[in-house]
Amino acid sequence: MTAPVKVKLVPGDGPFCESSFTMSFFVPLMYQNLAPEPTDPEVFLEDVEPFKAYVRVFGGYAHEKEMTENAALLAADL
Repeated sequence: MTAPVKVKLVPGDGPFCESSFTMSFFVPLMYQNLAPEPTDPEVFLEDVEPFKAYVRVFGGYAHEKEMTENAALLAADL
């Protein structure tokens, strides 16, 4: 597993709609030209422009509930 892991959370439209998560793993610079092409159609390689990231660290398993709660706490902190 690589670190950091970027998680994009798109909340569902209503109280009973599921949220959409996209999880991104960074390939170290020295291996970026060597990354294999994914075989699963839901997995893709993406070039990303440089950006600033604001993070919140929390322990345990990152289930939807924990990610949603910590995303709200991060938003409140910002």
